[in-house]
Amino acid sequence: MWRSSKIFFGLLIVLSAISILLYSSRFLGSDFVKYSDENSSFLSRLEGPLLAEDPQLVSYLYSNILKPPSSMPYHLTFHSYFSIKRLFLHNITFHNFVFDTFKDIERQGFFVEAGALDGETGSNTLWLEYKKNWTGLLIEPDETSCKVLESRHRRAWTSCSCISPQNYAVKSVFEIPNSQSRILSKFWFFRANVRSINSRFHTFKDVILKAVDEKDAFFTYSSIQCFPLVTYLLALNVTVVDLLSLDTQGGEKNMLFNFPFEKIKVNYMLIEYFKRGPFPRRMDEELVSYLNSKDFDLIQMSQNSGEYIFKLRDRKKE
Repeated sequence: MWRSSKIFFGLLIVLSAISILLYSSRFLGSDFVKYSDENSSFLSRLEGPLLAEDPQLVSYLYSNILKPPSSMPYHLTFHSYFSIKRLFLHNITFHNFVFDTFKDIERQGFFVEAGALDGETGSNTLWLEYKKNWTGLLIEPDETSCKVLESRHRRAWTSCSCISPQNYAVKSVFEIPNSQSRILSKFWFFRANVRSINSRFHTFKDVILKAVDEKDAFFTYSSIQCFPLVTYLLALNVTVVDLLSLDTQGGEKNMLFNFPFEKIKVNYMLIEYFKRGPFPRRMDEELVSYLNSKDFDLIQMSQNSGEYIFKLRDRKKE
């Protein structure tokens, strides 16, 4: 009898515990579902539209997309070339300008380079970082290039993502040119031409194929999350950009049209942007006029390469 009572009370305790858990799960479970639903909704909105200055977007970008500057020794292929005045003459117009403009300026600055590639080849900002102790933000959408970029141990924030041409976050499909060639310069020539399929540069495929042996060329596609440029800067609490370098294969114009220059001060801009048409390429009057209305003066433009250099107007001299 005593043994049966013990079993009965034991079962009663177990059943009571189960009842309590089930009752509690009505509340715990609803909270979990609520959080999951909100999280799912937020991630869906990342694909568009989620406005540039949305606090949740800014927080997500900082926590999940940005990587802080490295404290490890540089891992650069052309390390010995830093003794040369003109660094990596892949883009001589921009490199000459950067050197001549900042060589005698001792203060540290902040740069943004979109289309950073591997962080070294053709970089418009590496000299500023290595020689002038600048820091900044490097953005590269191609995963392969970005992994190499991170391995360079740059003293700047890095992000394996892309800049949205709109004022909201959006997910975009990118076309990625590849080469089977073992020639390093040819490999990076291909990777430098990564572009959104919505970009008008998407039609430049034949140009790339003609530039090298067609047998070496093939294309892959990847869906990449893009954020407005201002969202990156808000996440880093940056209000002044000393040098903005944009080379995103076709999206630069809309990126600038949707950038709040009244909130973020930009001192100099290096923009690679091609207007449709035969060589020599015509200046994009709409782009120049718009930036002029934002107090920028065009100080140099190379028609063949589509390279624009803008400087913020000094209002004190007017």
